[in-house]
Amino acid sequence: MSQRSRSKFKTPTCPARHKNTLMRRKNLTVSQWAEKYRVLSEASNISGKWSNAITPYLVGIMDAFNDPHTREIYFCKSTQVGGTEALINICVTALHSNRLRP
Repeated sequence: MSQRSRSKFKTPTCPARHKNTLMRRKNLTVSQWAEKYRVLSEASNISGKWSNAITPYLVGIMDAFNDPHTREIYFCKSTQVGGTEALINICVTALHSNRLRP
């Protein structure tokens, strides 16, 4: 094949459906992830999209999970303050970002 005929071939481009796979995920904190992706079910007291404005005291607890220097998080709470939902946000964020690798 001559140089001239070789230049006519173009390198195939990446299909649009694969571009999201190759893009790097943004590092979101747990509270940011919850506001972006979490939807509370009808069984919850407040159903619909998660909002940190409703429970601002959970933001610091959830974001402590993202701090690499934090080894343990203690959360002393009363009932019906969103502690279980915060823990669900932490667990699902870790699964979503592949942070639970062995």
